Amino acid sequence: LVALTLVSVALIATMGVVSVRRVVRERDRADQKALALLETQGRTELEAGLPFRAAVLLSEAYRQDPASMVLRSLVTEALRPLGARRFALVGHTRDVPAGTFSPDGTRFVTASSDRTARIWDPEKSSALHVLEGFDAQLEWTAFSARGDTVAVASGGTHPKVSLFDVATGKLQRAYPVPDVYRVAFTPDGAGLVVGAHHGELSIVDRATGATRFEVREHKSRVSAIAFSPDGTTLVVGSWDKGLTFWDWQKGARLARVEGFESPISSLAFSPDGRELLVAEEDAAVHTYDAATRARLRTLRLPEGAVSPDAVFGADPRTIVTSAHDGRVRVWHAASGAPLRLIDVQPS
Repeated sequence: LVALTLVSVALIATMGVVSVRRVVRERDRADQKALALLETQGRTELEAGLPFRAAVLLSEAYRQDPASMVLRSLVTEALRPLGARRFALVGHTRDVPAGTFSPDGTRFVTASSDRTARIWDPEKSSALHVLEGFDAQLEWTAFSARGDTVAVASGGTHPKVSLFDVATGKLQRAYPVPDVYRVAFTPDGAGLVVGAHHGELSIVDRATGATRFEVREHKSRVSAIAFSPDGTTLVVGSWDKGLTFWDWQKGARLARVEGFESPISSLAFSPDGRELLVAEEDAAVHTYDAATRARLRTLRLPEGAVSPDAVFGADPRTIVTSAHDGRVRVWHAASGAPLRLIDVQPS
């Protein structure tokens, strides 16, 4: 009995050691799989142009395996865009629904739900002037062609367009308007184009505040305004899923284009004025022949890339889009092939 008991105890002890070793091996194997999965997912995000998402995954992998020079290199690459950020503009206390660069790129104006607008020197990340005196939601901002004046549109019970001197930040004058959602200067700087929530379009004389032209061709809010590079044609986009083309100096409508699936979110001409980009709320960007108003091609953005803005790139053979999914995309204009994807938010 004693011998049998000793053998049984020895056997149980041996089995226990084997079981512990097996558990340790399985745990190590699982840890290695988890580490490999983190690295693989991190590489995938990095290659997809999403460095901030990649940094989260790769940093955790590197924490688990700090001796890995490969992971260290990948983390460094993922964090590189953080150092490439040129400026951060800090000052507003609520969201910023509108922002516009001056024509020469040296100034930037923002409008916030905190009911202030700010004129910035972006290179120095400093606010030059805080524009106040608004009693309602700020809707839009626009620079004059010379860049010396900025217009801020505000809604509420007393909608108005306020003009400020860029150099001093002083209010020049304010124009009460029946309604306002979008605003832009005319190419000659003498007038202001005001697009309303209810579809009205008007041009206000900058010197007198008198309405030079007013029409309601759209059934819903005017959501986009663009002038051709030669200054002769005004294009207006609306939530009624339509475009109108105008000889704004004569106040004559040239054409109307329909057939869009969702509201218009942005408009932009090519530098030579031959083509027009029309972005729809539901993630589509169309290129039109500006003269014939014929649709040339369509870019379909991924699901979630809603409310896009689209412009021609510094190289006019490219189109740059931004959308509410926090990503900037660069496309080949002629073929629609994606060229680059940039993640601009760390989430």
